[in-house]
Amino acid sequence: MAGRIKDAYGELYAANEYAHKLGKEEIISKLKTLTGAAADDEVIPSVANTFSNLVKLAKFDGAKPPGKKEPDPLRHQEKPLFQKEDGGFSGRLGISYTINLNLPATTEIEVFNSIFKALKEHVLNEG
Repeated sequence: MAGRIKDAYGELYAANEYAHKLGKEEIISKLKTLTGAAADDEVIPSVANTFSNLVKLAKFDGAKPPGKKEPDPLRHQEKPLFQKEDGGFSGRLGISYTINLNLPATTEIEVFNSIFKALKEHVLNEG
């Protein structure tokens, strides 16, 4: 858990490698500095409390927690996901995009028909 805390609060640990040993006010001060938050920011104390409570649950002394941890199959793979032995691609790559359309203020239905026809032909490739 200590390792995950260090990952999650990476910037805090980059600023102080012993962040888990800091007092509450020191954590708040460091977080405000790192985030550029205002002195009266109401969120930073909550973030500091969460960090402090997580630190109480973790072991930072270097001792491994009891029990055998199985390796993460995705993290310790010999070859990247979706890669064939010959180096080619063997999977589906999903790409998505969002289009925001601001329609003109008009009562002419031909304008809308023209816009949506062009979208269908050029964006959806259904023409």
